[in-house]
Amino acid sequence: YRLVKELRKWYGNWLQTNLNVTYKIEAYLIGRKVNSLLNEYSFASRDYFREENKSDDIMQKYCDEFSERHDALLTTHVSPEGKTLLGISIADRDYFTQCKETLQPVISDIVVSKENGKLSIILVAPIIENNEFSGAILSQFDASFLSNQTNNIKPGNTGSSYMIDQTGTIIASEDTDLILSEYNLLEAAKNDKSLKDIASIQQKMISGEAGYAKYKQNGKAMITGYAPIGINGWSIALTGTSSEFLGGLNIVFASISFISMGCIFMSYRNN
Repeated sequence: YRLVKELRKWYGNWLQTNLNVTYKIEAYLIGRKVNSLLNEYSFASRDYFREENKSDDIMQKYCDEFSERHDALLTTHVSPEGKTLLGISIADRDYFTQCKETLQPVISDIVVSKENGKLSIILVAPIIENNEFSGAILSQFDASFLSNQTNNIKPGNTGSSYMIDQTGTIIASEDTDLILSEYNLLEAAKNDKSLKDIASIQQKMISGEAGYAKYKQNGKAMITGYAPIGINGWSIALTGTSSEFLGGLNIVFASISFISMGCIFMSYRNN
């Protein structure tokens, strides 16, 4: 029994160390994917839109080619004042003002597009001439854009992953309804005490913490690991049942317990 106890203690320490490392690595990889895309947009904005005296038709042709290349819903040129080729002003949008002020590419949280009213992720990259902001290239992606980056990341066969923004709103999930409804569990937990444990985890997530936690969901023992992405205050969580994490080792524990009892029995008989 002491051996079983020591093994469980060892496994608890191993689980904590490896889960923390695993989730931090996954968060880093997602962040790197997004940053890589932002950098690509930044370079493309220079190549496509720095030339002078382009007509709107030529500019739109470049935008359409850009959308096709990157599987965007649409791409448009934005003037230094924040007006798109369709004549819509985005001057009041945080992602545009941040891009203009920092001269860096920016990815938005999920927003309602002014171009077509769809829930979207917006990527915007500055056009810089003589070290000054002279417009931007803006691409709109479907709200499932981030989910496409995370859906293949899951623990075990039945696990899942999701991302939340700095307010706790779901921005990536296998359940697209959660994204489209802009579901926020922290808000829902105010009226639903059964969500208390998960809300506690997500509160740590929006605080930029990394770690893992155990809790009950619909009577099942669950484990969730979480880590910050490093972009916009986003955080990723990977969730699975404890049985999937512990299943293999529980068989070992059971075998050791059976052998231990057998040894005790044989020792008693020999005495």
